Amino acid sequence: MSDYEKYVSSALQIYDDAIRLLERGDVFDAAEKAWCAIENSRKAFLIALGVSEQKASSVEFGVVFFIRVLRKLGRKDLVEKHYNFDYCLRIRGFYEPQMPVDVLSEKIYEVRRWMDEIFELANKVKGLDLSDAIRMMDESVKLKRKILQMNMEYQRMLQQIDAIISRAIAKSSY
Repeated sequence: MSDYEKYVSSALQIYDDAIRLLERGDVFDAAEKAWCAIENSRKAFLIALGVSEQKASSVEFGVVFFIRVLRKLGRKDLVEKHYNFDYCLRIRGFYEPQMPVDVLSEKIYEVRRWMDEIFELANKVKGLDLSDAIRMMDESVKLKRKILQMNMEYQRMLQQIDAIISRAIAKSSY
C-alpha cells in the first residue's frame, strides 16, 4: 500500500469512526475525529503531488502548500470549506465546544463530500511535477523562521532601549 493509499484509507476509517460517535450522541468527539479525517485527506492530497509524508504532516509546510495548490487549481471552494471546518469542527467544535450541536452535526456530515472532492482532485493531479514549488516552499519556510527570529531580536532590542530610557529617567531629577 502506498503512502497515498494509507492516508486515504486512514481518513475514510477515521471519518467512519466520527459518524459512529455522532450516531451515539458523542458530537464533540465526533467533531475531533472528523477534523482528523480532514487532516489525513489533506496529507493524502499532498503526498499524491510528491510532497514527502513529513512535509505533508507539517502544519507550517503542509497546510500552507495545500491551500496554495488548491487556490491555483481554482478550487477556492475547497479552501473555504477547509477553513470553515477548521473553525467549526476543530476550534469551536472540539477545543472550545461552543458550536450548536445541530450545526456541528451538519458540518460533520459535510466532511465526507469534501473528502471525496479532495481525493478526486488528487487523482487528477497525481504526477504533476511540483518539485520546484516544493523546494521553494522549503526555502520560504526557512526564510519565515529567520524573519521570526529577527523579529524576536528586534523586540528584545526595543525592550533594552525602553529599559535604558527608564533608567536614565529614574536617575535624573525629571
